[in-house]
Amino acid sequence: EECILAAYDKSSVKCPNHGDVSLAHIAPDTMFLDLGERHLIRPHSLVRGKLLGRGAFGFVFKGTCRVRGSNDTIQVAMKMLQPVQPGPNASQSAIIAYKGAQGKWDRDPLQYASKAYCTARQELNILLTLRHPHIVPLVGVCTRPLALVLDLAPFGALDATLRHYRRTGATLSPYTLQAIILQVAKAIEYLHQQHIIYRDLKSENVLVWSIPPPFHDHLEVPVHIKLADYGISRLTLPSGTKGFGGTEGFMAPEIMRYNGEEEYTEKVDCFSFGMFIYELLTLHQPFESHESVKECILEGGRPPLTHRETAYPTYMLDLMVLCWCQQPRDSLPHLHAGLDGAVLV
Repeated sequence: EECILAAYDKSSVKCPNHGDVSLAHIAPDTMFLDLGERHLIRPHSLVRGKLLGRGAFGFVFKGTCRVRGSNDTIQVAMKMLQPVQPGPNASQSAIIAYKGAQGKWDRDPLQYASKAYCTARQELNILLTLRHPHIVPLVGVCTRPLALVLDLAPFGALDATLRHYRRTGATLSPYTLQAIILQVAKAIEYLHQQHIIYRDLKSENVLVWSIPPPFHDHLEVPVHIKLADYGISRLTLPSGTKGFGGTEGFMAPEIMRYNGEEEYTEKVDCFSFGMFIYELLTLHQPFESHESVKECILEGGRPPLTHRETAYPTYMLDLMVLCWCQQPRDSLPHLHAGLDGAVLV
């Protein structure tokens, strides 16, 4: 832990017997040197831009990254894992969040430095193994400040798109809805093939490369989305995994009932997938303004639909219901198989 903390701003530690000792020599993993040159991004290769948003881990910034071996740059998203100033034009809430996070690090730097390092390692263990057209790829990791560097989504997170649709009074066309469902389903299916349970499927974690704007012809603008954020994803054994994780309203009953202390399988992602479809249909999060979400789900309750949503193709509604059923659920490939060949008329 002392080496992890030192690696944030030093290249060596002091040994009472040997004086200054290089971290690269005694603890190369604390500096992520085990990743090799391909994935290790030097601080001078990155330029941090405007604040894009924040999550439980910290801030996400837009940035530019110099391509190794050339003068070319690419647009990236920098997911910061240690507190950094949000910038001169940041909102008051972002400034307050930064000060709160920095205060925690100042009070207990060893704990929070170690936690950030473990978070980076957890996500890297998954991202380094993934190659899929609908999963956000890793560009690399920067150590000062500690940040995961990812491809930048031109249109941000899907939840912002859904809010824009809602404000304009528009709904997602069946064609757009079907494309989003299929692309996310294929990403989740791929994760399951890699023995990874995602655990936090929601529109906030789906990033948009291309999508038709409200009241726009879907044929002119294709749908292209990618799944992001593997901070609480888990590698799993054939028997399943344990642990409490997810977002209220999207979390499967079998996780909530036992607070993550009993084993569960990848079918928890199928439940979240059903709630994600609900988000797409209604442009609202499930159980908005509901006070007892956990109790409601455990008792078999589900969020309501209006007449507008029931006008969508029946097979989409059926898929949602199959996914969010209490128990048992089918595996995702079987659930979404009918969508591939579906023809909208």
